[in-house]
Amino acid sequence: MLRAEDSPADSVKAAAKKLADSNYSWTSSSTGGGGGGGGGNRGGGAKTEGMTEKDGPAILKTSFGENTSESVIKAGKVAVKTADGWKSGEELANRDGDGGGGGRGRGFGGAFAARMAENFKAPAAEATTLAETAKDLKKDGDAITGTLSEEAVKARLTFGGRGRAGGGGGNAPAISDAKGTVKFWVKDGVLTKYEVNVTGKREGRDGNTVDINRTNTTEIKDVGKTKLEVPAEAAAKLKGEKAEEKKSEK
Repeated sequence: MLRAEDSPADSVKAAAKKLADSNYSWTSSSTGGGGGGGGGNRGGGAKTEGMTEKDGPAILKTSFGENTSESVIKAGKVAVKTADGWKSGEELANRDGDGGGGGRGRGFGGAFAARMAENFKAPAAEATTLAETAKDLKKDGDAITGTLSEEAVKARLTFGGRGRAGGGGGNAPAISDAKGTVKFWVKDGVLTKYEVNVTGKREGRDGNTVDINRTNTTEIKDVGKTKLEVPAEAAAKLKGEKAEEKKSEK
């Protein structure tokens, strides 16, 4: 319920803050396609199951098509489960750089893992950013709706303006006619769901124009009931224990 004195934006931000102060789980799914994407979902058919705790790590299980990946993210660092065990984003990036094929066909490659760590926002944080940057937020039935700026849409369609995975810092694809909308659902003062739709046109590698129309839906569950169990090997990678050992040997 919205209080009369609350603006729609204030209500969403308060609901997101209440969520951030709790442990919770979520499912994020993407439909449509035509371009890159934010939040770890690159295009249509992507699905992420996640859980996080206040000021703690996030555990993600992401799938698109037949490819799946498990990862743990905390404070900008990522550990990814591979066929060779858990690896840090730094280890995967180094393996990719050495031509070891670090993860192609095994889940995420090093470049993707590093970008995922840089771009990842838990739902509470992402919803707060969306509420702060959305325009014309208003009550619409049981939801709160608004529009996204052209810059915000382009950022979602180009991973924040970065180049393609494995591109060695290449230019991001040109985006035109970028438009987007966002919807939030709040129950008992807590954010329960939000949905982002982005559309636009992307310049393809062959010079043709690719139409983009993608919807990402995030549903929150088990608020205050979620319990995380981070694998010991993944926790060690996040602490950089291997790197510390190498330094001590010098």
